[in-house]
Amino acid sequence: MHGRKDAAVKIQVNEQPIEVDGLTPEVTLAGLLEALSAELQGKGLTIVKITADGKVIDPEDAATLQAHRVLDCHAIDLLAATPAELVHVMVADSAEVLAQLGELAGRTAEALRLGQVKEAMSLFLDLVDRLDWLAALLSHLPAGFAEAMQESGKELRRQQILGKTQEYLGTLRRSQETQDWVGLADVLEYECPDLLRDCQELFASLKTA
Repeated sequence: MHGRKDAAVKIQVNEQPIEVDGLTPEVTLAGLLEALSAELQGKGLTIVKITADGKVIDPEDAATLQAHRVLDCHAIDLLAATPAELVHVMVADSAEVLAQLGELAGRTAEALRLGQVKEAMSLFLDLVDRLDWLAALLSHLPAGFAEAMQESGKELRRQQILGKTQEYLGTLRRSQETQDWVGLADVLEYECPDLLRDCQELFASLKTA
């Protein structure tokens, strides 16, 4: 792509236009994110969503952010949120992530049983990333749902599911490290559905709280 010299890129944070100094043709979305994050964190805000010319990019997707140059874009919209708002966004996204986790667990187990270890490990890394996301959400739920977590034993249930998630992650990593492919496939196939169901029920109860 070639940088456009005839028009300035429009950058907005929470629908408010901002001006960014020092934008050269080499500056990528990753560089922009890094520059803005420090200022926003001082206000207690974290960037949770990036939309460049209508395409949504995950702020954690470093490769995609690095591949896009700011001046090649027409419009960049950033959504910034407080820790509490971030937790609400994550809970809203949880159904999609849980569905992806279930699919990844099944595909990884199948690849392992077929002896396709290289393909399975590629899927496994993606799976672990999403499970780490899930553990982080469970850890920070009280920040966004303090009042709701006090109802009907939800806090105790959160702690139980978080412990189960962390234990599950540990089992997966140990099986991968020891190359116990049969054991890893069994854990993915038989234990993952119950964990995801527990998470889904907890998150659903918070959405209706």
